[in-house]
Amino acid sequence: MDVERLDHFFADTLDGIANNPYFVDTAHYPLAAQADMVFSDGTQLTQVAAPSAVVPGTFAVDQAAHTITVGSDPSGHDLRASNQMQAIYAKSVGTTLEGFGVRRYATPYNVRGALRLGGVGETARNIVIEDSATTGMNFEADDITLDHLTVTRSGMQGLGGNSTYGTTLANSVVSYANDEHFNESPVSGGVKITRSRDLVIKNNDFVDNYSFGLWLDESCLDPHITDNTVSGNSGHGVEVEISAGAIIADNTATSNGKSGIRLLDTSDSQIYNNSIGDNGVFGVQLSQDSRRESDLSVPGHDPRQPEPDPDFTWLTQNDTVANNAFGTGGQFQVYALDNWTNIPVDNWHLAITGNLFNSQPTSSQPTMVAWGGSNNVTLDRFSTPGALASAKGPSWKNGQTSSVEPLGSMSSALAQAASTAVPLPPTSQRPSASPPAPSTSAPSRSPHPSGARAPAGTGGRRRRR
Repeated sequence: MDVERLDHFFADTLDGIANNPYFVDTAHYPLAAQADMVFSDGTQLTQVAAPSAVVPGTFAVDQAAHTITVGSDPSGHDLRASNQMQAIYAKSVGTTLEGFGVRRYATPYNVRGALRLGGVGETARNIVIEDSATTGMNFEADDITLDHLTVTRSGMQGLGGNSTYGTTLANSVVSYANDEHFNESPVSGGVKITRSRDLVIKNNDFVDNYSFGLWLDESCLDPHITDNTVSGNSGHGVEVEISAGAIIADNTATSNGKSGIRLLDTSDSQIYNNSIGDNGVFGVQLSQDSRRESDLSVPGHDPRQPEPDPDFTWLTQNDTVANNAFGTGGQFQVYALDNWTNIPVDNWHLAITGNLFNSQPTSSQPTMVAWGGSNNVTLDRFSTPGALASAKGPSWKNGQTSSVEPLGSMSSALAQAASTAVPLPPTSQRPSASPPAPSTSAPSRSPHPSGARAPAGTGGRRRRR
């Protein structure tokens, strides 16, 4: 056991409250908000609550004594403790950050990110961000460009944005975020962006995050989410919440713990040409709760817009699910239900057409479509396209595999079902018109074509007890 003395430690407050239980799972991960980190020969040690609990491979912080106690003899080893909160906070209009790596910053929640962009028109390109205590990068200005980023092992979230109109996130990989296991809500996972308009999120991998892959929330208008791989996240793959006008197209959403794609209180959106399969519960989930945009006491309004904002209702209505391929896995391929306010899906103006569903020969296979009634509980279940069309949409034309097939084995069925695909709606940034190609693995994004390299030594996944 070795004791090292430090003169500075880091705040554990979130929204002004130490270890705020709104953010921190105090029963299972009570030290999540502690930003201190220690590495031995590049491997991250596990933080424990007190010096008396230290064993080899762990460390403890005593802020009163200004000490860090390490459970292993550091002699002959490279022992490092994080002593900086932030690498760069860029606030000048048009700044470009390019071609470097950032790692092991002990970033408390109130500092926002190891990298932070606050100037209009800024660019971050070919950057690697590793082992940030909370957030890898935060951005909070308009017309930001984020391109070829690799962000991994962030304690709370990989990337976070707010009030960022016209921003593009492209060609990036965000993985293993929320490895401190903060509560899923109010913020965690790969990427979360709030109160923003005209976002373009394309050709990224959001994979293996401990919570959401991609989460757009609180009055995001007209985001375009295309050509991304969203896989292996413990929560929802893609969620768009209390927002409107989303285009979610040509994505692969597989092996996520809850749903592949979810709309919550989100209207006028199009879920087109996605490859969806093997998610824990839902392929596509459409949900409604009690929040309404007209209630100005509810958080989530965009302060840059009039209140109430005519662009939003926060009702899950006028949405389309079309031309998607659904592999097997989970419990429901498409699931639509108001859980709170008794609005039947019959009143949602929902369209489900042009899709290729998986066969449901027995009740043990995922329900093809579950259609919510008016009591927040009842579901009508449809196991064939014909039954769905007869009951809910006579003009809808969906296909179905002849047998149970995983997404990666559906090429032949997709070719045969091409005639059921519907024309794409007019939009300035339309996805491709072809049916989705089945895919079960993330494509390479070649994150650093200009030669930027990750810092030497990747460390280990952060663990706290």
